[in-house]
Amino acid sequence: MGRKYLLPLMTIAVLLLSTACKSENTINMETDNVPDLFGDIGTSYRTLVEEHPAAIIYTQNDGLPDAAAVSLYDPDMEYSYFLFGTQYFLFEDLSEPEKAELKCAGIVTTVGALFSLNGDKMEIADFFSSQGISDYRYYTEDADSTLQGWITFSYRNMNGLMNTNSGDTVTEQPVTAIKGTYPVLIISNHIEKQNLDIIDAHEQERFVNIEGE
Repeated sequence: MGRKYLLPLMTIAVLLLSTACKSENTINMETDNVPDLFGDIGTSYRTLVEEHPAAIIYTQNDGLPDAAAVSLYDPDMEYSYFLFGTQYFLFEDLSEPEKAELKCAGIVTTVGALFSLNGDKMEIADFFSSQGISDYRYYTEDADSTLQGWITFSYRNMNGLMNTNSGDTVTEQPVTAIKGTYPVLIISNHIEKQNLDIIDAHEQERFVNIEGE
């Protein structure tokens, strides 16, 4: 049962990005020239909670294609710490020791907060060229409906997702420019997989206990 539950999550958040964007998912803050905020990727949930006592768990229903993004959100910051993607699993179902094992697997923010824009918006090709990103794909109406309106891309040895839709409403016409308000998610797939493994183990134990009753 645990594997049956996790397959769609890993398909969306891990397998999809791994095929769309070729990255090693290994971050070296000294050599990879990544923004300072990415230094918290790999930090334990417990440490982040201690450093951000006002932070809360926030589940963004349209945070991933066909899934929600569960993050640790501090209202004083322009970004939140991504933990895992889910279709129906609740963070609150984890025990405190299980929560403590989770790590920050990425960053959830907006294009404008992460990248420099020349104005309020930029043509898609110009935007990615200005960021030194050549490996990206925009999924239009001809794509699988799950991905329509999303852009996947490689970024500093990590994988990115950008949502050009209006919330969970798919944009009818393909966009031609990137806006600073678009949500963007940068993920370290191997760390998210570690978090999903914790959830998988939790679900397996739960179903074993149910079967034993």
